Amino acid sequence: MLDVTSPVGIPARFTLVIEAEHASKPAVVVRRQDKRIGIRFEAERASSAV
Repeated sequence: MLDVTSPVGIPARFTLVIEAEHASKPAVVVRRQDKRIGIRFEAERASSAV
């Protein structure tokens, strides 16, 4: 669960940026509760060059 100021405006899918690890991970919201959201990390998608 992530603590947030307000879950309003947080999209169902987003990229979570973790500055301390210099990382970003695609995530999907699986639960919303008051000022907390539960997320699941998604597999990173490989870009397809054509």
